[in-house]
Amino acid sequence: MEAINHYLYISLPETVYHDSEIEENKYSIDDPLLEDIVTSDDDIEDCSEKLSKSTFDKEICLVPGTRYCIGSIESRDQTFLTKYDIRLIVVLLAEDQRSEITTNGVIDSCYRINSLNGERIAIRQILYHLIDMPGANILPIVEDVYKEISQHIAEEKEGNILFHCMAGISRSPSTVIGAMMYDGMSYHDAFEKIIQVRDIIEPDPCFAYQLASLDKSLKKLVIS
Repeated sequence: MEAINHYLYISLPETVYHDSEIEENKYSIDDPLLEDIVTSDDDIEDCSEKLSKSTFDKEICLVPGTRYCIGSIESRDQTFLTKYDIRLIVVLLAEDQRSEITTNGVIDSCYRINSLNGERIAIRQILYHLIDMPGANILPIVEDVYKEISQHIAEEKEGNILFHCMAGISRSPSTVIGAMMYDGMSYHDAFEKIIQVRDIIEPDPCFAYQLASLDKSLKKLVIS
């Protein structure tokens, strides 16, 4: 079954909303593509353990050699946004989690402080609807995110981009891995770079499957 995806653009200050529907669960952790990514059922159970232990740290992690940062919902803190010079925020949340960052249906503004004059500067945000469960289709979101951040990087020569979900364990790291793959890196190399600075990451097996498929597709493009 092909994924049915649609994008809803709502004109709000500093914000673009993107919605992606869920598709039928067709991913199995027994698939050969996952052999090198998911090693055992314990690895999957470990994700729940990491989530329960996580305090949704505010601290943002900058991936070495990139302008990509990963955080949790608590990373929307002015102190950390300023410390890491965040110029764009990519939010990846399920629809029922949006209330955590919205007031009366409008996304809460985020700011960084201009180090030169102390002025508060509003940060542009892009909100994606992404469910962290089997069947969620992350690839259209990764593709769209990469287009958005590529345009942003072309226009904004300084500063970093923050990707955050609820805990910074699955959705935001998976999206950053996808972006790094479009930059020319393999899945495993991207994963290793991220885990150096954020050791709690655990991409959902469904996302890992799709990213492994994307990895193969991108490698074929390079060869051809």
